[in-house]
Amino acid sequence: MAEQLARLRRGDVPTLPDGPQAHRLMALLPGEVRATPHGECFVVVHRYDLDARHGDRPLLAALERAGGTAAIAGGDADLRTFDLRRALFVDLETTGLARAMGTLPFLIGAAHVAGDQLVLEQWLLRDPDDEPAALADFGARLADADHLVTYNGRAFDLPLLQVRYRGLGLGDPSADLAGHFDLLTAVRRLLKHRLPDCRLATVERHLLGLTRVDDAPGSEAPRRYRGYLFGDDPAPLLPIVAHNRDDILSMVTLVDALLDRVERVEGGVLHDPDCALGLARQAERAGEWAFAARVYAAAASVPEAAERARRGAQRVARRVARERPS
Repeated sequence: MAEQLARLRRGDVPTLPDGPQAHRLMALLPGEVRATPHGECFVVVHRYDLDARHGDRPLLAALERAGGTAAIAGGDADLRTFDLRRALFVDLETTGLARAMGTLPFLIGAAHVAGDQLVLEQWLLRDPDDEPAALADFGARLADADHLVTYNGRAFDLPLLQVRYRGLGLGDPSADLAGHFDLLTAVRRLLKHRLPDCRLATVERHLLGLTRVDDAPGSEAPRRYRGYLFGDDPAPLLPIVAHNRDDILSMVTLVDALLDRVERVEGGVLHDPDCALGLARQAERAGEWAFAARVYAAAASVPEAAERARRGAQRVARRVARERPS
């Protein structure tokens, strides 16, 4: 395996799209071959109706959420115009964890709402030579979105994609995004005190009522893809594709779980004052001063939160005073 890894880093890998190995993979994963100006790419497509569920929540319940709540949950004013129908959920499986040209995103998963369905697409590289075509096809989807949604994508997925696009001379389809909702940042700021850790699998169990069975961890992805490239049975790649799909479905559902907390925060101050104060701080980051002031006022009557609420209310009052026209 060490020699295989060295060969992969050198780019010394077999060309597979027309070979038996790629055909075996496509037979195991029904999908479609798409033509682009940069060649062909292989895409697996899933469709979910509006009444589908993931864990114990409706998959697309966030479609009914009030506008503007994403800015508070995400602590980012760029999310004030967030609309689930114009968002793209993205997750990558890669050959490593470096954000450089030596790391190949061999599986790009993305989901968007189209009409009355959630469409989840997965661009799987049958061979590294498929990458320009896959990035071009995925890039058209990304360029059409208003907001990107990821789980730790601000630190890893998006920077890696930008490196790959620049390195291949394909431009940057993320350049015109209105904003980026990184759900890991929101979970850490709002719910870290309630969770053993902030891994997505942990969040699924505690917030979404979901425990995966026979899940292949993402850490297995590089080894399994390298094995496929060098002639192993492609079947071990299937659980990686399923893992990527489930990550994206969990992100879609998690958006609703977070926005639900924004809508219920004032009534839930007594139940979870730490989360409520976290949301008030997020509201401050987004410039949502009225929301923050209401939460701090409600939290002032909770003994364990009173001092933090008092300091927060003072911060908001000073900021509002500075912004008030003289």
